Amino acid sequence: MKAARSFEYKTRLERREKNPGARNGALGEVGLEVLAWLYEKVDYASGRLDPAIGTIAAGIGRSYSAVHEALCRLRIEGFLSWIRRSRPIEDPEPGGQQVEQVSNAYALLVPKVMNQWLVSLLRKPPVPACEEDRRKAEKQAYEAMLAGFSAQERHEATWNGDRLLGETLKRLAILVDQRDSLMGESGSTGETGGSY
Repeated sequence: MKAARSFEYKTRLERREKNPGARNGALGEVGLEVLAWLYEKVDYASGRLDPAIGTIAAGIGRSYSAVHEALCRLRIEGFLSWIRRSRPIEDPEPGGQQVEQVSNAYALLVPKVMNQWLVSLLRKPPVPACEEDRRKAEKQAYEAMLAGFSAQERHEATWNGDRLLGETLKRLAILVDQRDSLMGESGSTGETGGSY
């Protein structure tokens, strides 16, 4: 409704530039009333929206023709669409009408002119600087903690994948730890670093 009101105001200003006596925009006052009524009546769980035009007219206190014209304007501007529906007549007269029209099924839409507005409304808000700093500090603390781990401890702290592959990687981490522990011992040459 906010988008529809904004669109109505914008188009009313554009019309007033061309015709100073213009009272309505592209949707008109009745169009906004019809749209508001439809938003109240739609079943958001199922999406069902199929009131008769007469029902809408009675609901907003307007004439049938005013509501019909408003529906047409709303469809032209892309705020809604509808499908004409009919049902078979039981025991039709031979050569007579076989079906009768029932109320239309309506779909509430976002018009193309409002897509950018909707995208800006639904996009993720930017992350506050304090939250970015908190995440960065948390990541640095996590990396510092992992840096102090042996290969086996690091694997146990970070692995959450396949069990068989995890066990294989764990054995490799143990071997890496054993190799690293030998690197600090004296080798046969008497120098630190060992010989292989």
